[in-house]
Amino acid sequence: MGATFSPDEREVYFGSTRGGRWMIWKVPIDGSAPPNIAAQHALAINSVFSIGPNGEIVFSVRDPTTRADIWLQDAAGTQPALIATQASEGSPALSPNGATLAYVSDVSGDNEVYLIPASGKGVPVQVTSGGGGAPKFSRDGSVLLYSMGRHIFQIAVKDGQPAGDAIQRFAVDNLLGGESFALAPDGNSLFAVQLGAGAIPREIRVITDFFDEIERVTAEGAKP
Repeated sequence: MGATFSPDEREVYFGSTRGGRWMIWKVPIDGSAPPNIAAQHALAINSVFSIGPNGEIVFSVRDPTTRADIWLQDAAGTQPALIATQASEGSPALSPNGATLAYVSDVSGDNEVYLIPASGKGVPVQVTSGGGGAPKFSRDGSVLLYSMGRHIFQIAVKDGQPAGDAIQRFAVDNLLGGESFALAPDGNSLFAVQLGAGAIPREIRVITDFFDEIERVTAEGAKP
């Protein structure tokens, strides 16, 4: 079950089978309206998706012929296929400006991270070697993070191309699904979900004023 904020942070998008099959839903963060379907497809939508700056949604579907492909739903609701090959493509992530798409493909025989223009046209640029998954852009789009086992790496991105060498930034044991992490706005901390033995999360909880609450609790704890 993936979840992400809209670019204006007024809505939460999440994947769910509440409609009888995997679809992408959205709900106002203040709870002022019930969840509505944001995207659905004739094929089953995978749980990892990405929201673009203009309301476009990039997601992957499970195709019985090609295994997994990446599709786009634009702001008008049109759904063209972006990347559909005999390889398995998934874990799409749009850059914050909507110009670049990061994704995972096993076209080489291993799951690797690639970059391509968000139009899906052009030659994909391989970012990782020896395996990689769960690509995610930093808030300003200058850095791409990805997972490799328990390690989270990052590499600079410029004009839709990797720039420089990748470096290891974090290590997380029992990372939920390999996808459940996000770089904090300051770029120096990581939020991650660790899965305990036998634990299966079934709810999404939104915490508002998170950092204000941390400061309040910290200040109270510092009082003599």
